Amino acid sequence: MLLLKLLLTPLLTLAVSLAARIWGHRVSGWLTALPIVAGPTVAVQIREQGSAFAIAVATATLITLPALAAYIVAFGYLAQRSGWVTSLLGAWAAFFVTAAPLSMIPVNPHTALAAAWAGLGAAYLIVPNPKTRAGPVRVPRIEIVLRVAAAVALMLIITYGAQNLGARVSGLL
Repeated sequence: MLLLKLLLTPLLTLAVSLAARIWGHRVSGWLTALPIVAGPTVAVQIREQGSAFAIAVATATLITLPALAAYIVAFGYLAQRSGWVTSLLGAWAAFFVTAAPLSMIPVNPHTALAAAWAGLGAAYLIVPNPKTRAGPVRVPRIEIVLRVAAAVALMLIITYGAQNLGARVSGLL
C-alpha cells in the first residue's frame, strides 16, 4: 500500500504536468479532471478501511463535486481580472462556501452522482472561454515538483488521517 501511495499519485500528477508542456493547458486541464488523487486514495481506503468506508468517501466526494465546479468557474472569472493569488484565494473561497453545506447533506451514491453531474454540467455552460490559444506551455521543473509533492501530501493526509477525519471530510478533501 505504501508503494501505491508513493508511486501512483505522483506518477499520474507528473504525467498531467508533462502533458501541459506538450499539448497545453487545455489537455492537461481535461486530464486533471480525472481522479488522479481521488482514485488511488479511494483504492487505498478500500484496502485499509474497508469497502463501506470507501463507498462513504466516494459518495462524499461526489456530493462535493459541484463545489469543485464553483472553484473552476470562480477561478476562470477571477483570472481574467486578477493575478493568480487573488484568483486562487477567491476560487478556494467559492469551493469552501459551496462544499461546506453540500458535505452535510445525507445522500445516497445515486443522488450524489446526479448532483455531481449537475454541478459539473452547469460549470461547463458558464465557465469563461479562454482568451488565448491552446498550445504547449512552459511548466518550470520546480512547479512540477511542487505539484507532485502537493498531490502526495494530500493523499497521505487523507489516507493516514482517514480514521480521525471520517468519510465526509476525507471525501471533501
